Amino acid sequence: MFAKARSAQSVIDALTNGRVSVSANPDDPRVELYADLNQDGLMDMMMGDNANAPSNPVTFVVRLVGGGIPGASYHVRVVKNGDAFGAYDTNPSTNSVSFTDIPAATARTYYRVEVDGPQTPYPQVPNSMALSGNMVALSNPIYFNFDPDFESAISSGLNWAAAWPSFAASLPRLGSRHRGSLNAKVIPLTGGTLTAPVAAGVPP
Repeated sequence: MFAKARSAQSVIDALTNGRVSVSANPDDPRVELYADLNQDGLMDMMMGDNANAPSNPVTFVVRLVGGGIPGASYHVRVVKNGDAFGAYDTNPSTNSVSFTDIPAATARTYYRVEVDGPQTPYPQVPNSMALSGNMVALSNPIYFNFDPDFESAISSGLNWAAAWPSFAASLPRLGSRHRGSLNAKVIPLTGGTLTAPVAAGVPP
């Protein structure tokens, strides 16, 4: 979880804004999804962010941090608007992988990732590895061209009940097939802005 501070309200804000990833167990890696909008090598977006789609290609970076099997390669499946987009293997030395795409200019687009690979042993919960199978982690999406009025409703607290139903219907959902425990490590954001490693989080 990526929060602005170690406080209850910051945790709630992080959940509301999609700054959360789900891992199969607390010792599995946490997945982070970022986007570089202008190809300058700096990450401009993280999970939960919504932006107008640029006309140029966007580079997405997937990072696995905070756990896992040392030296292992993990399989990353990218989901775009609910459909399979691509599959990539992480580099064991960096625990990361990147891919590129051009979001639709006049339609809504979202990207999220699912991570498969070796489960980190977690004896505290017997049989957890068998229940989780190869599923290691899930990210929340990065959004393009979604309704900005929804974000306004969140920040202002106004018309939440009116804004939520229509927007929620358009969002991807975390399917019942995805099982696991919430990796609730809180990582403070510096000044609420995206700098270096910042972000952890899921919808189909």
